[in-house]
Amino acid sequence: MSDSSLSLVKSTLRRALLAQRQDLTSVNRHEAEIKMAGCLKDFLATKPWQRCAVFLPWRGEPDLTKAWHDLHGQGYALALPACLEDRKTMEMRNWEPTSPLEHDALGLRAPAASAGVVVCDAWLVPCLGVGPEGKRLGAGMGFYDRAIAALKPNQRPATIGICFQAGLVPTSFAQAHDLVLDACLTEEGIRFF
Repeated sequence: MSDSSLSLVKSTLRRALLAQRQDLTSVNRHEAEIKMAGCLKDFLATKPWQRCAVFLPWRGEPDLTKAWHDLHGQGYALALPACLEDRKTMEMRNWEPTSPLEHDALGLRAPAASAGVVVCDAWLVPCLGVGPEGKRLGAGMGFYDRAIAALKPNQRPATIGICFQAGLVPTSFAQAHDLVLDACLTEEGIRFF
C-alpha cells in the first residue's frame, strides 16, 4: 500500500477511534481506568525501572493521574512531556505530582523548563489505537515518534502504549516512521509485541 493510501487509512481510523473514545460513558471509562491502573501496578512490579515517562489525559485519553500519584508514592521518579516552541520537538521533564504545571507550546499542561529534561527507563505512551504489529496510532502530530527516534541507542526506553481495549485494531496502518511499542496496556491487560 502506498504512503498516501496508508495516510488515508490512518486518518479514517483516527477519526473513528476518537469518536468511539469520546462516546464512552463516564461509568465505563472510570471502570476501565481502574482496571488499567491495577494492570499497570502488577506489570511494573515485575520491572526494574526507576523513572517512567507518563502523560496527563487529553482528548479522552485514559486518566491515570491517580495511578501516577501512586507510582510516585512507591518511589518511582516520573516525567511528563512538554512540546517546545518549534511545535515539533517534545522532551520529557522531571515531574512530581505536587509540582506546579504551566502550558507548553501546544497549550497542554507540562512542567516548567526549569524542572529539567530527564532520560526515562520506560515511556507510558497514550495511544488512540495500536495495530497488530505493535505500531502506535496517536493524535497524528508525531511527537512521540520523533522524540523516541531522536534518543541515543543507549537511552531507548521500553515503550508501553496505553489505550482502551477498543483501540486494539486488526487493521495494519504501519508507516516507517510509526513508533513500534514493546507492549500495550488496556483494561483487559498487557499485550506484548
